[in-house]
Amino acid sequence: MLIREALFAGTKKLSRHREEWSSNALDAELLLAFALKKPREFLYSHNERPLPPAAAKRYRAYLARRLRHEPVAYILGAKEFFGLKIEVKKRCTLIPRPETEILVEKALELLKSPNTKFQIPNSKYQIIDVGTGSGAIAVAVAQNMPQVRVIATDNSACALRVARQNARLHGVASLVKFTKADILQPTLSPIPYSLSTIHYPLSPSPLILANLPYVPTREWQKLPPEIRRYEPRAALDGGRDGLTLYRRLLAQINQRSIKSFTLLAEIHPEQKTAFRRLIKKYWPKAQIAFHQDLAGKIRVVETMV
Repeated sequence: MLIREALFAGTKKLSRHREEWSSNALDAELLLAFALKKPREFLYSHNERPLPPAAAKRYRAYLARRLRHEPVAYILGAKEFFGLKIEVKKRCTLIPRPETEILVEKALELLKSPNTKFQIPNSKYQIIDVGTGSGAIAVAVAQNMPQVRVIATDNSACALRVARQNARLHGVASLVKFTKADILQPTLSPIPYSLSTIHYPLSPSPLILANLPYVPTREWQKLPPEIRRYEPRAALDGGRDGLTLYRRLLAQINQRSIKSFTLLAEIHPEQKTAFRRLIKKYWPKAQIAFHQDLAGKIRVVETMV
């Protein structure tokens, strides 16, 4: 079988189970290139070449996994995010979404502003990435702005192992410190400007980034099998209204000696009003702005206290 024939056959096979031909063609391309251990461009510049038997065997196995609804990112072991290859692991780390790139863009805008207030000694910039998962947000920010010092927390030891690997892969391991924590606890000490397990001093006004689970449980139950079967529920299911983890985050910030901070949080588009109420409960004078994703939906809330 020639490479072009294998590509067409794979697309056709996937299309028997899913209607979107263009999406299936892309999946088949990615899986065939992965089986060949070549870039996607190779498929078209060498499409008249025979498919080697070993690659054909791998390709069939990958197609079988995809037909069982396993996301391509987990089969490949990685997903592109903000121009970076981010390693992911099924039932361990969430697959980074394009929508989350908006949060990274806003963080970089704030950090690069001439009026930025996130500095700590030695002209560095303090960021706290809460619920880091694969480390995609922390790594993307650090890779694009090496002046930062990031504290990244997660309660999953598996996710933290993947996140550390991503930091090493992109040369920012010295800029990001990963720690196991329940949102902020026990990472942040109640003593101002110090950390219990991290040697970096805490900025008087840190930038907190959060992409916590925000899908309401009833919506999670209706998600496609690609998501429900393979992505960690703990990284998606945000409880009855999707804001359970965010309530805990805001309560922990309020309990700590963080008098001034900026929070960038990814939310469900329909949570705008409820999230505003949560913020105003603790900080009535907080400045709140909402940012849209490329689809025009509210995706990131910016809170300045």
